[in-house]
Amino acid sequence: AVHQFTRVGTLAMIGGCARVVQDVPPFVLTDGDTGMIVGLNRIGLRRAGMPREAVQQLKEAYRLIYRSGLTFDEMVAALKERFAEGPASQFAPFFESSRRGFVQERRSPPRPVIRLHPAAEEESVSGKRLAG
Repeated sequence: AVHQFTRVGTLAMIGGCARVVQDVPPFVLTDGDTGMIVGLNRIGLRRAGMPREAVQQLKEAYRLIYRSGLTFDEMVAALKERFAEGPASQFAPFFESSRRGFVQERRSPPRPVIRLHPAAEEESVSGKRLAG
């Protein structure tokens, strides 16, 4: 279901059963479960005959948008500066003209890190077993 005033960008793919209440940027793929962005719509780009260089440009723009940690205004300015031509040039005007906000990227939680107690690390290095 897509809200009545929500915009969906060029070659964006929305997964089945997704609930979309914010704008979906161009060239991205949303999943049907959460309705969040899961990456670029690579299959759609390939089927549309998008050249490899253009896909690479879109990957760079995607990383700038979702992974750079820039504020919204900084991100739009960087998009305008770095991607004045090509398919990625569609991002800045799309973001600037939004009134509803944007679907966010679904990021997996960080992988758990197992930290051993310092004494256990010393024992494992020296080859001794801990008595337990």
